[in-house]
Amino acid sequence: MSPSAATDAARTVDRSLSLLASGPRRAILTELSSSPGIGGEELDRIRARFGATEVEFETQLFHVHLPKLTAEEVVEFDLDPLSVRRGPRFEELGPLLEALRPIDGPVGD
Repeated sequence: MSPSAATDAARTVDRSLSLLASGPRRAILTELSSSPGIGGEELDRIRARFGATEVEFETQLFHVHLPKLTAEEVVEFDLDPLSVRRGPRFEELGPLLEALRPIDGPVGD
């Protein structure tokens, strides 16, 4: 592997791990791994799992999690009604997300 290819691969791994570094982001992505899109009901379940208030969760969702995921084209979302769906690069996270599943458990827990 050339130095340039190794650097590109390392950047890809770094970006992927950064996206998966947050429990709520992993939970959103886990939900999307079994469904092409999620809405308010699934997001409420994720919020409850992490014990966040509605205001806390929405602030983090709209100002941190969704911008980070959309910047990497992993998800796309609409506001009215709120829905999140897989983006064009969603599948790139599949192997790492699957490896973390035993640690995180299912979202419904």
